[in-house]
Amino acid sequence: MISVIKMSRITTSDVWQFFIRRGEQDPVCKFCKQIIKAPGGSTSNLLRHIKIVHKKNVVSSTSNNNCNNNGAIESTGAAATTSYGTSCSIENYFTSSKAIPAKVKESLDRSLIITICKDNLPFNLVESPNFQAFVTHLNPKYSMPSRKTVAKTLLPLLYEEVLQTTMDKLKSAKAISLTTDGWTSCTNTSFIAVTAHFFDEEINLNSLLLECAELAVSHTSVNLAECIEHVLEKFQIKDKIVSLTTDNARNITLAASLLDIKHFSCFAHTLNLIVKHAIDVSIGNIVNEVKHIVMHFKKSSVATHKLVETQKNLKMEELKLKQDVATRWNSTYVMLERFIRNRIPLGVCIEALKIKCNLKTEDWDIIEKSVKILKCFDEATVHVSAEKVATLSKMGLIIRMLRKNLHNFQQTICPMPSEIGLLISSLMEGIAIRFQSLETDPYVTQSMLLDPRFKKSSLENEPDILKTTYEALKDEITPLYECSAPDEPSNSSDIEPDSLFFEFVSKINYADNILNPNLAAQKEIDSYLSTNNIKFSEDPITWWKKEGKNYPKLYNIFLRRFCIPATSVPCERIFSKAGNIFTEKRNRLAPKRLQEILLIQQNYGS
Repeated sequence: MISVIKMSRITTSDVWQFFIRRGEQDPVCKFCKQIIKAPGGSTSNLLRHIKIVHKKNVVSSTSNNNCNNNGAIESTGAAATTSYGTSCSIENYFTSSKAIPAKVKESLDRSLIITICKDNLPFNLVESPNFQAFVTHLNPKYSMPSRKTVAKTLLPLLYEEVLQTTMDKLKSAKAISLTTDGWTSCTNTSFIAVTAHFFDEEINLNSLLLECAELAVSHTSVNLAECIEHVLEKFQIKDKIVSLTTDNARNITLAASLLDIKHFSCFAHTLNLIVKHAIDVSIGNIVNEVKHIVMHFKKSSVATHKLVETQKNLKMEELKLKQDVATRWNSTYVMLERFIRNRIPLGVCIEALKIKCNLKTEDWDIIEKSVKILKCFDEATVHVSAEKVATLSKMGLIIRMLRKNLHNFQQTICPMPSEIGLLISSLMEGIAIRFQSLETDPYVTQSMLLDPRFKKSSLENEPDILKTTYEALKDEITPLYECSAPDEPSNSSDIEPDSLFFEFVSKINYADNILNPNLAAQKEIDSYLSTNNIKFSEDPITWWKKEGKNYPKLYNIFLRRFCIPATSVPCERIFSKAGNIFTEKRNRLAPKRLQEILLIQQNYGS
């Protein structure tokens, strides 16, 4: 007779390190000493026991155990740990033969395309051997999509999703303000960007990109108007638009007129034009000499090293010189301010290195006075260039404060160098010419009155403008009262419905509710103006979010005024991002792809 030899299953599974083998008997858990059935050497029950009962305390001594690259244990012991001694969950040590789930793959693909768009990474990142090795090390089962899949499948899918989310947000907006501007890429391709600014249902100020498309036609006012109108129809927001903020170019100003949209010129751009002209006609020669010296230090490593060494020897702050950039707002002020702060170490370096310098002693004094004057213009630009904060109300206040500051400088600077006198007069003249209509604009003055930080105090020295603004606000909200009169007497009363006097009191209450709309509007405005102003550092939007229910009609005007940005800076920032994407190395990127990336970058998660 031939004897049958029973072969036991080879126990090579990593799970056996957590159990005590007992020959033909069932194994015992090393943690809880419980006997676990393992028929025929099967490890299913053993693995299930470890995952459910001992998932969190699967650790081992750092001196006896190590993990291999796949997360499996190379030596046996009471538990499991990495070579760094940190405890891990059991899933790290048992490699499943199953493929990565479709939902997990989809989630990882989504994270990949979001990262590529948000961080300005090229599509060929997925073809990089080093990046592929890194991803494989993180998750060996994840197979990255190809470059073609990223560009032609994942990107359009995410773009459509973000586009739909943007459209959904715009549907809830009661009033929308736009900004637009143009940009030319390094390949001489023209683009036009349009951004939208509005309050959502939670009264948070949103700033979203609507379009950044190629503009292949001539930049005439008609073509620009058609392009903007196409965007409005695409997002179905034409009836919600309250204003359009652009630069001072004649073609876009006419385009706004063709579209019959309230137009605002970019406040920061206008300020920059005023400052640039005033500098050119007053201290232009001194500024050019400063540029020449700064350029020498920028190009000479010896001069730069000497400046740093001198600053250290004098125990002064190490400040690099900054050069004026024609396209950057207030860069002349920044250059002069840094130059005058380095006056002493610069003097030492110029003398030691024999650098040619035509600046006289009085020129240094002029630079110092010019910096004090131009500082307020820099501060004004920073304030109005902020996003997602109220800027229109500040715009009117800034005009008045700049004029007052310049007048104070005229009275206090003594002696007054002719160059400084010309600088001040040129700045005042520029403000008077360029901001004449803006200073009395109804939208601006109404927003000033509706700003709980300012109210009447911003116009207290201009009683005629204050009166006109008050009447304009009243005219705005009076129709709202006419439309909201109650249809029948209210039953709310301080007496019971079955009382003898209930009908009489109800009629009185009803009469109070249907006041003359004009008087009701006046009452609401007076009630609002009688409250105390909030601090300048507080947010007026937050105040209206909390107190708006007490002034419902004015609240509607607030939503239509405070969404208006004072500058076209949002578009400028879009183009800064575009420049980081559309580089010399990525100059073959299609305009459509650039638009998709920018929309995701700007709107995703906003």
